[in-house]
Amino acid sequence: MRIARAGVIDEDLLHLIASNSRLAKERALDLKVQIAVNLRGAAETRALFQRMGLERAREAVDDVLAYTAERLRRRIAALPPGQHSFTTWLDDDGSGGGPPVPIVATVSIADGDLHIDLEGTGPQAKGAFNVCPSALRATIYYCVKALLDPELMANSGMFAGVRISAPEGSIANPRFPAACGARSITCQKIAGAVFGAFREVLPQDRLIASSNDILPAISFSGVHPETGNFYVCGEALGGGSGARLDSDGMDAIHVHVTNSLNLPAEAMEIEFPLICEEYGLVVDSGGAGRRRGGLGIARQVRALQDGTIFSLRSDSHVHGAEGIDGGGTGGLRSRPRHQGTRRSRRPRRSRHAIPGTAPPCATSRRGWIRWPALPLPSRQESSATARRVRSPSRSRAPRSR
Repeated sequence: MRIARAGVIDEDLLHLIASNSRLAKERALDLKVQIAVNLRGAAETRALFQRMGLERAREAVDDVLAYTAERLRRRIAALPPGQHSFTTWLDDDGSGGGPPVPIVATVSIADGDLHIDLEGTGPQAKGAFNVCPSALRATIYYCVKALLDPELMANSGMFAGVRISAPEGSIANPRFPAACGARSITCQKIAGAVFGAFREVLPQDRLIASSNDILPAISFSGVHPETGNFYVCGEALGGGSGARLDSDGMDAIHVHVTNSLNLPAEAMEIEFPLICEEYGLVVDSGGAGRRRGGLGIARQVRALQDGTIFSLRSDSHVHGAEGIDGGGTGGLRSRPRHQGTRRSRRPRRSRHAIPGTAPPCATSRRGWIRWPALPLPSRQESSATARRVRSPSRSRAPRSR
């Protein structure tokens, strides 16, 4: 079925698709915008080919792809040959229990060829943490671009110089049908493992400790008391980045394959029956070392409407982010009971919130990261570090009401 033909939208089909989502009006508008963008893109591409001529335009595209491929090959050829592995961990497979799941990345460099293999990665998950092939490729190509040549054009020219493999039936290459709805968390861990494997390849001034290598997502939904309409308020929360040789990690940011924005508390409170009671940095949550990891986020939201459904997907409540050369492990995530009492949990499911309280899991301490390729400080240095973390230039008090 086609939702549009010759630029004309099939309104009946659009209505059918939108009506099968929780926010029908928003989905209809989203689809109309996407169709309009595709039509404009097609028109601009057609104009380009008419202006240049078909053969010249094809040659130009081929030249761009060939340039990207050759530039990446030269970056790979400059790397020292060898094979290097790194292992990080998911707390479990996303089903809410079970043993930790290893995420293993092995980087092999030989004869100008780069092979990234995930052999040793844990089995296919019962939960939704499985990674589909397109997500795995996108994650690996991001890592290669970020680590070897950040200015490299992102196109299919990158594919020629990089081989990717993962064992069939693993969480990184699951068998159909497999739940993949929360794959971003696993993709973040895969990126962290690839970054870790490259620590033995890159020069010291380009190394980085492990970061907030997950993508926690919170969601509130229910019926708005003023409009009577169903609403969904979703947000992906950030954390700290890993420290480097000459700098502390960045506080309260998104890392790796995410592109989420910071949802202002004021905007959330205007649009939804929610109140943000705490939003700040978690003091001393970065791993210890001469260069500390970035600070995590504390966020607590109070539901004001009866029947509000709250859900959270997260990880790293058991295994913190790894440091380098003796740097300390980043702090673990936690979630509160109703009145702010924190405890470590592995939240995976939805719950009904009690009105007038902060629902379970509403506050989540974010990726507390380790330090760079430097040894642990002395006790005196560590105390100075804690004071620096708490200084106005490094941290701020949580917002409270």
